Amino acid sequence: MPRSPALRRDFPALALSILCVYALFWVLTGRSPLFSTYDSYVLQAVRWLSGHLDLGQNYDYLEIAKYAGRYFVSFPPIPSVLLLPLC
Repeated sequence: MPRSPALRRDFPALALSILCVYALFWVLTGRSPLFSTYDSYVLQAVRWLSGHLDLGQNYDYLEIAKYAGRYFVSFPPIPSVLLLPLC
């Protein structure tokens, strides 16, 4: 099936737009969206798979709760549940 001329004409503009959004995100957040550090939900899912409910240690860059000397994610765990098969 031949590609339409409009698609060939618009593809470079779309690719440039995606790169600009990527660069803007990188500048505003200070980190790459493709190579970001582990967030609390990934850490929580990995710890669940190893049989623990807590995070095991304090992560200064995350918003986590400390209870009875252990560290927990203080937000609802739904994203961690969805990440379980990927971890």
